[in-house]
Amino acid sequence: MTMITSTGTDWPSDTMIEGGREAGLNVPCKVRFKLFTLDDALSTGRLGRLTKRDANAVGNALGLVLASSG
Repeated sequence: MTMITSTGTDWPSDTMIEGGREAGLNVPCKVRFKLFTLDDALSTGRLGRLTKRDANAVGNALGLVLASSG
């Protein structure tokens, strides 16, 4: 999993969510690649869904993060 945050500070890998309203977000947010694992039992369900454009941007950014960590 990764974080979605509305904080004003920036990390180099932050990816803005352009379709925030469509994703069910009330304020401008970004995906922050602070990766972690979470047991499935603790996941309570889906709150929203990224637009195709945002999902592609997040996938591309994740690829860069993983490539730079190896």
